[in-house]
Amino acid sequence: MPAAEREEGDVPEISVARALLQQVQRLQRVHGMAPVVSIVVHIGELAGVEAELLRTASSLLAPAAGAERAELQLTPVPLQAHCRASAATFPVERFRFVCPTCAARDVTVL
Repeated sequence: MPAAEREEGDVPEISVARALLQQVQRLQRVHGMAPVVSIVVHIGELAGVEAELLRTASSLLAPAAGAERAELQLTPVPLQAHCRASAATFPVERFRFVCPTCAARDVTVL
């Protein structure tokens, strides 16, 4: 669905931010933690999440979750694959899932 046709509930970053903040609240309750100062999230290339939209959604939802002072640290995770034939691990560029060592296509996404 094109972004222009989405409603607020359809934007995945809002759902991800809400779930993330709910998890933070749950961990605070279970462990009796002090206020959260930092939240670290690793985002893989295939996650389907836009980092800046997630940052915006989190900042909008954080006050209601008691995490308004928490710094959201977003770390991109490059796409990598492992070749079953050559055992090489390599970065996937331009979504080309071909081993650069042996040209095999029998790879596993890591």
